[in-house]
Amino acid sequence: MGAALGRSKQRRDLEAQLGFTEQRNREAWLQEQRLLADLDARTRCPHLLVQIRSLGIVEICGKNHGGIFERLGDWLRNSWGLVEHSSDIRPDVYVPCNPFEAAKLRLSVRPVYEWGRLCDRSFAVGPTTPQGQVLGAQRLMKTRGSDGESNLGKLTMSLVNFMTNTCGWGLKLIDGCNLGRSGQIREMQIKFTAPHPLNLTAPHLMIDLRQLGFVEVYGPNTQNVYGQLDQWLANNWKGRAVPADPAFCDRKYQVSAFKKRGSEGENNMGLCAMKLVDFLNKGCHWKMVACTASNFGRLGDKREQQIVLRYDDFKHQDCDHLLVELRDVGYVEVSGLEEAGEAARTLHQFITHEWRCSEYRNNIFEAFSSKYCDRKYRTPPNFYLRQGLQNNLGRRLLELASFMSCRGWQLAACNGGNLTLPKQKKGGATGLVRENQIKFVGSKRDAVPRPLLLVEFRTVPFIDAKGRSFFQSLIEITGQNTNDVFGKLSAFVQTHMQSRLLSTGTPFCDLCFTTDAFQMKEAALDCKEGRFLGESNFGKYAMRLCDFMVDYLGEWDLLVCNNNCMTLPLKQPSLAREAQMVFRFRDGGRDVFLSSGQARLLGRPPFRAPGYWADPAARAGLVPQLVAPASQKELVMLQEVMDGTYKAKATRDRMGKPIPKRFTVVAALRSETPELWDRYARRRELVEQRLQGEVLEVTALTLEASLGLTLRCIHEDRGNASNEAYLLHGSNPTSAMSILGTSFKMDLAGKNAGSMFGPGIYLAESSVKADEYAQDDTSGSYAGLFAVLLCRAVVGRALQVVDPGDYGPLVTSGDFDCVVGDREKAVGTFREFVFFHEEAIYPEFAVFYRREM
Repeated sequence: MGAALGRSKQRRDLEAQLGFTEQRNREAWLQEQRLLADLDARTRCPHLLVQIRSLGIVEICGKNHGGIFERLGDWLRNSWGLVEHSSDIRPDVYVPCNPFEAAKLRLSVRPVYEWGRLCDRSFAVGPTTPQGQVLGAQRLMKTRGSDGESNLGKLTMSLVNFMTNTCGWGLKLIDGCNLGRSGQIREMQIKFTAPHPLNLTAPHLMIDLRQLGFVEVYGPNTQNVYGQLDQWLANNWKGRAVPADPAFCDRKYQVSAFKKRGSEGENNMGLCAMKLVDFLNKGCHWKMVACTASNFGRLGDKREQQIVLRYDDFKHQDCDHLLVELRDVGYVEVSGLEEAGEAARTLHQFITHEWRCSEYRNNIFEAFSSKYCDRKYRTPPNFYLRQGLQNNLGRRLLELASFMSCRGWQLAACNGGNLTLPKQKKGGATGLVRENQIKFVGSKRDAVPRPLLLVEFRTVPFIDAKGRSFFQSLIEITGQNTNDVFGKLSAFVQTHMQSRLLSTGTPFCDLCFTTDAFQMKEAALDCKEGRFLGESNFGKYAMRLCDFMVDYLGEWDLLVCNNNCMTLPLKQPSLAREAQMVFRFRDGGRDVFLSSGQARLLGRPPFRAPGYWADPAARAGLVPQLVAPASQKELVMLQEVMDGTYKAKATRDRMGKPIPKRFTVVAALRSETPELWDRYARRRELVEQRLQGEVLEVTALTLEASLGLTLRCIHEDRGNASNEAYLLHGSNPTSAMSILGTSFKMDLAGKNAGSMFGPGIYLAESSVKADEYAQDDTSGSYAGLFAVLLCRAVVGRALQVVDPGDYGPLVTSGDFDCVVGDREKAVGTFREFVFFHEEAIYPEFAVFYRREM
C-alpha cells in the first residue's frame, strides 16, 4: 500500500513538474510570437527558408509574405503528397507495470501543440510511428546503397522551379549538410528572397560532384547544357554518361577525376568544382548561385560538392572563380589560380606575408602524384585557434574576404565542414578537423572595399554528471562595428532572442552572447543515431536576423547563410548545429522613397481600371497587388522610351561618371495595384474636369518616343484632357519592386537627390536623366542590372520655371498640377517634372536594364 501511495505521489509530482515546464514553454512561445510578429510587420522584403529533411519532413521558416505559406503548402500537398506535421516527440510521465519501479519521465510521441512548433510551418510525408519516425519517409525522400546516393537534389530543384518560376521568389542560397553517425540523414536548406521579376523566367541547375566517381545533374537541358557537359567532362575528366534513374537525377556521369590522399582529408574536389564553374560560366552563360560541400561516411571523408547555377544569358559576364580552403589541421589550400591573373600573385603575398604561412613542398612520395589544389600552404603555430567548438575560422574568413574585395574579388559563398581523424592522428577537441571553403568571384566592377560582418549561431552539446544530454547556445558576432551595428545587433539578440552578453574581444569573435532561444528536438525515441537530430528553430531565427540586417537596418546585404552539423562522439552521441551569416555593408543604405507598408486591399473595383489588366481579381479589387512580366509588345515600347528620350548630356548628379551609350532593357514588370490605381484615376478625373477645353503647353518627350504608350494615355471619348504622360524615376531593382506596391511618399521627398524646385517627387522625361539616379543592387543575383520606374503621371497644367526655388505652394494651392523645372532651357540639360500630390503618380512598370558603355 505504501509503495502504491509513493508511486502515486511520484506521478503527481512529475506531472506537476511537466505541467510547469510546458506552461513556461507556452508563455515563452507567446512572447516570442509577439516579438517576431512585430518584426515581421516592419519587414518589406523578407527571407524564407525551406528545409527538406530525409527523415520525411519539410520545414518552412520566415515571414508569411504574400500568402507564400499557403501557396507552398498547396504545392507540397499536390506535388509531393505531404500532410501537415501533427506529431511531436516530447517528455511524458511513464508509470511502469512493475509496482516496485518508480514513475519517471520518458520521451513519447504526442500530438504537437502550436506552441511546441520550432519552425513556422512544417509538413511530413505521413504520420509519426510510435517509435517517433515518419511513416513512409522513403516513399518521397529516396536513398540507396552505402555511398550516399539520394534524390534530395532532384526534390530541391523541383521546389526551386516552383518558388522562382511560379511564385517569383528569388533563389538566394542553397546549403546541404549530413547528420547521424554516418552522415546518412540528409538536409537541404534552400533560402529565398521576396519576389523579383527576373526570377520568373530564369532556369536553375544543380550539379553534384561525388568523390566516389560520379557527377549527377538536376534541372532542365537549357540551351543544350547537357550536350556541352557531355563534351567537357569527356575531354577533361574522362567522363561518360551512364544510365540515370529519373527518380534520383536527370543526368549522370561516371568520371575518374576525383581524388583524395592521406588521413587528414586532403582532396581535389574544390579544384574540380572551380574548373567546372569556370567552364559553365564562360562557355555556357550559367552563373554560380551557390557552391556548398558536405561530408558523408562515419569519418566524414566521403566528399560531395553541390553547385547551383542560374542561366543568365540576359546579363552575362565572364567571371573567374577562386576557392580558398582553410583546414585547421594546419593548411591553407587555393584552387582556381589558372585564370586568376594578378590575383594569384597578390593572394600568395597575403598568405605568406600577412598570415606568415609557408608554401607546402611535396615530399618524395607526393612529387609525382596528381595535383590536389593549385597552391598549398602550411600555417604557423596558433594560426588556427579552437576552444571546444568555438574557433577563429570566421576571423580568418573576414580577413581574407576584406583583402580580396580590395583586389576586385567578391565573396560569393562559403561553407563549413568537418571530418573525424582516425584515432592514431592528432585532432582538435572531439577529434574533429574543422574546414571552411571560401569561394570568390572576380568582379569587373570597381574594387571598393566594404566592411563585412559575421554572425554565427552555435549549439554545444554536453553531458551532465547524471549522464543527461544538454546543450549550450551561443551567438557570436565578428567584424567591424560600422554605424554602431554592434549596438543595434546586441539590442536585437537581447530583445528577440533572450540573449545575455557573455564575453567581448576574444580570439574567436568580438561579441559572444549566450541565449535561451535555440531549441532542438529528437528525431526518434531510441536516439541511436544521436541526440537532437529533430526539428530546430535555427532557421526561424536566422531568417529574422537576415530580415533585421537587410530590410530593417537597410544597410547590409546578405552574402552567405550556411549551416553545419556534426554528431559529437560523447557518451551519448549528440548533434551540434552551427549557422553562419556574412553581411556586407551597403553605403548609403536603400532609402529610395520607400514606404513603410505593402500594397493595401481596396475591396471593390478600382475606378476606370485599364482594359489591359488581365486578372479578374485585380479588376475587382479583391487582391492588394498583382505583378506580371511585361509582354513582348510592352518590352518593345519600353525600349522605345529608353532610346527615344536618350540625350548625351550630363548634370552634376552623374558625379563625373561616363554617360552610357545605350540602355538595353532586359526585363520589366507591370503592377496591377487596385488601391493605388483608384486614387490615381480619381485624381486624373478631377484634373480633367478642371481643365476642360484648356490648351496645355507642356508635352512630355516620352509621349513622342512611343506611340503605344501614348495611346494608353488617350481615352476614345475624352482624349488626354488631363495631360497624362509616362515619366521615369531612377531606382534600384529591390527598391523598384517595393515602390510598385506602395508608390512614393511626400514625407521622403527630396531626401536622396535634393529639392531644386521644392520638396516633391521628381520624375524625368529622359532616360539619361533618370539613369543618373538609378542604381544596381550592390550584391546578389542582379548586381550589374539597373532599374527605372515608368510611371503614369497627371501633368495637367504645369508651372514652367527655370530658376531654382520652392514652387510647391503654387501647386498645392490648386493653381497648377506640377512644376516643370526647365534646366534644358537654362543650361542645355534636361527638364524635370516635380509633383506634390502622391495620388498624381501611378508606378506601373519596373524596368530592368543594362548600361552599354
